Amino acid sequence: MNAIEVIVLNDFALYMAIEALENLGQDSLAEGLKAIQGSARVPIPMILHCPKCHTQHIDAPGETIEVRGGEVCVDKWDNPPHRSHKCQKCNTTWRPADVCTTGVARIETKGKADTWSPE
Repeated sequence: MNAIEVIVLNDFALYMAIEALENLGQDSLAEGLKAIQGSARVPIPMILHCPKCHTQHIDAPGETIEVRGGEVCVDKWDNPPHRSHKCQKCNTTWRPADVCTTGVARIETKGKADTWSPE
């Protein structure tokens, strides 16, 4: 099992534990687990495409420069862990998973049974 699989399983286990505690009325314990879950977010690298215009979405630090109300505004983005993504082409915002993900140009690994490769 690789590090990404462990992260996904741990995040899913926390999610299931939180849900179980909430169903049992143990809200204070559930809130404690939510705090742990929120602080341990490591984004999972994924090949992402906008569900509306199908443009590939690649996350990276950067900045956007635009004019608002006659003033030039610079918005900086340092690419923190996040679940929702905004398409730079059509401005659609979507959530590909219930865990933090990061859009990458290609996946670094290949499985023995894989029949498709992005190269």
